[in-house]
Amino acid sequence: MNRFVPVPIEGPLPCAGQLVEVPEGRYDWLCIEMSAPAEADTDETAWLHYEHGVDPEHFVLPPAGPTRVWLPIPRRQALRAVRLPVAPALTVRTMAAVVSRHSTGKARARA
Repeated sequence: MNRFVPVPIEGPLPCAGQLVEVPEGRYDWLCIEMSAPAEADTDETAWLHYEHGVDPEHFVLPPAGPTRVWLPIPRRQALRAVRLPVAPALTVRTMAAVVSRHSTGKARARA
């Protein structure tokens, strides 16, 4: 079973390039529930902040309504934060870091 670690955010959060702290840990995914505008697909980039570096992660949102974005976390280092794109039309509703049930014991959130 996948384990979801909630990321605390203040209410619906418009994407304005802000840095959102994540409970530090080694994860497989970030699951982000977002709302998108009614236009065409939206192609954006979030920046994953790790213990020893920062990587871009691209994602595409389909038009209109809420959707879940699954951002892969490829590094086997502790994730500390994610920088949201500058896209005020996008709104983050919820966010959770995910440890996959298929992970070895190496992927885990720090207590």
